[in-house]
Amino acid sequence: MKIAFIGSHGTGKSAAAHFMAAKLKREDPTKTVKVLEESVRETAKLVGINNPNFQKLAILDSLYDQVYYGATYDIL
Repeated sequence: MKIAFIGSHGTGKSAAAHFMAAKLKREDPTKTVKVLEESVRETAKLVGINNPNFQKLAILDSLYDQVYYGATYDIL
């Protein structure tokens, strides 16, 4: 299962995601839960925001995380 939180900066998305992950884990301790953090900043540090391939690399990095962790955890 995948759950997404989207919105503007500083609106509590990360806090809500961590709260929900803890709640889901308490409800069913047999499930594995992972909160994926935004990876765009790390990609920007690696290749630079002005790199013509930045957007492609950011999307690929996000997809990789979803596929990799999706195979490992029950809930993302």
